[in-house]
Amino acid sequence: MLKISFTGHRPNKLGGYQWGNKIQKEVSKEIEKNILDIIERTEEKEIVFYSGGAIGVDQIAFEVVDSLKEVIWFINEDIIIKNNIAIPFKDQDRLWRINDKERYKSQKNRADNVIYVDTEKGYEVSGTEEGKYDVRKMQKRNEYMVDNSDILISVFDGSKSGTKNCIDYAKKHNKEIIIIDLNKIKNKLLIANQ
Repeated sequence: MLKISFTGHRPNKLGGYQWGNKIQKEVSKEIEKNILDIIERTEEKEIVFYSGGAIGVDQIAFEVVDSLKEVIWFINEDIIIKNNIAIPFKDQDRLWRINDKERYKSQKNRADNVIYVDTEKGYEVSGTEEGKYDVRKMQKRNEYMVDNSDILISVFDGSKSGTKNCIDYAKKHNKEIIIIDLNKIKNKLLIANQ
């Protein structure tokens, strides 16, 4: 079994909150390309993906994996793809816009497994209520995904962020890390629009 997790920025670094904008579409293509490259080089027949459910790269990655499940099965019906969501806490979407909440709900319904990380042994956050917001739960969710993965695919612009913290954690634990350079994507689009 091969296990792959995702990390990346929120919509404010991905061209805004309009789902499916040009930057998000390019990010989606890059994620898909990297997934297909991994599948081509592995001999594993079961591949498990973990995304974090948050708006931005997490939801983009979920949709890419979801769309590839059928394509990959059509190419090689021996390969089993599982698309899991590791949610930091149950109340994650409490302050989100309605369309983001609806996408999130749809993704949870289509996921093979939904894991509420703050209820998992070893990933609890002391001094906070289970299911409720605490900024430390985001890092615990990232740690859970990295701990349960062989490969981390990251959409990263080099900035100090939760994404950087996740990459650093993966490095410390000797995980394979694939970085999709968000700055290159933005520059490519900028040049294309001139």
